[in-house]
Amino acid sequence: MRVEDHPKVQLCSRRVEESPHNYKLEYHPYNVPCFAMFFQAMHIFASCTSEMDSIWQCSSSMKDHQECCKKSGVSGECWKICDGSSGKFDDMMEFFVDCLDETPKMRKCFSEHLENNPVEK
Repeated sequence: MRVEDHPKVQLCSRRVEESPHNYKLEYHPYNVPCFAMFFQAMHIFASCTSEMDSIWQCSSSMKDHQECCKKSGVSGECWKICDGSSGKFDDMMEFFVDCLDETPKMRKCFSEHLENNPVEK
């Protein structure tokens, strides 16, 4: 299953969209083409930058996945991308171009977390 199709990601996205107190409501929090771009070709996400914080928060579950990334063989300079705890996509931007080859391993860690952890309320 693609990460963007996972029910927990979709639930998170709906919560972001429905929250009346969430600053992210100024844009659509779950845009499938943008989400797919994030994992498939991170260097071409320019048209989605206004949505990336919400997409990042939902896909990363705002958790630190660095241990999984290390165990999965993600190179050291890319571990920061595996840390989704800040919820800020901009924190990862400087590393993206150099880490494109690592995205399948990172995707696997994010997906495993979604599969093995309950939805937080």
